[in-house]
Amino acid sequence: MALLIGDIVGQAARMVPTATAATLAGERVTFGDLHERANRAANALAGLGVRRGDRVAWCAAPTLRTLDAFLGCARLGAAFAPINPALSDAELAAVLSYLDPRLLVTDRADAPGDAPVAHVGGGPGVEVDGGPGVDFGRRLAEASAATPDGHDLVADTDPHIVYLTSGSTGTPKGALVSHRASWLRAAPGGGTFSSGLRGRGGVLCSFPLYHYGGWHYVMEAWQNRTAVHLVRRADAVDIIDAVRRERPSAIYCIPAVWER
Repeated sequence: MALLIGDIVGQAARMVPTATAATLAGERVTFGDLHERANRAANALAGLGVRRGDRVAWCAAPTLRTLDAFLGCARLGAAFAPINPALSDAELAAVLSYLDPRLLVTDRADAPGDAPVAHVGGGPGVEVDGGPGVDFGRRLAEASAATPDGHDLVADTDPHIVYLTSGSTGTPKGALVSHRASWLRAAPGGGTFSSGLRGRGGVLCSFPLYHYGGWHYVMEAWQNRTAVHLVRRADAVDIIDAVRRERPSAIYCIPAVWER
């Protein structure tokens, strides 16, 4: 059996379609809805020229739409490349030059680089077919919810995500991770919380979704068919607000976050 990231939510949608898959600041999405949104994202990305083996860069403020694009890329066989939205224009331009993505999805009004741009959230949302200025939200709404063409060709040895790390040099480097590696790391018995999450209150994720830790807890929650509760910032106000509202069963924070 192929261990594909895009299939984790599909399996949960068949078993617990009405269960909450993710929340952010009071907004929520079920596994059934997320499964459909993932297919729409995959078909929208395919319509913008994204193919298996391509890279899609994502640079935007926290939004549940990030999950759609992440899963859409996985179902196409493209590699999702999340980027810190706080980077300066010069830093972002350098990262984009390094990644050479097929498409950049961003909420910045003026995005550097030569890749076609799709706007999400606060972007201008000018519709230009296949070129700069595409309204990503509109494309998602108009895309088919059917399984995308080529999904059956995706292998679990294909990379599904590129994590950017600067290490000791300060220069961004991309760590390519396969479907299989992420699936096994997040599977029940292999994740941080090992077992006991299924059917409970979910996991609160304090990590941003341009960080390995963030996506690990997203995938671990989904493997256990429970919710991941995201926060806009890893500060006391946002975290305590999410805990009070969602009543998660588990949380992992680095020492600096606990101190806050």
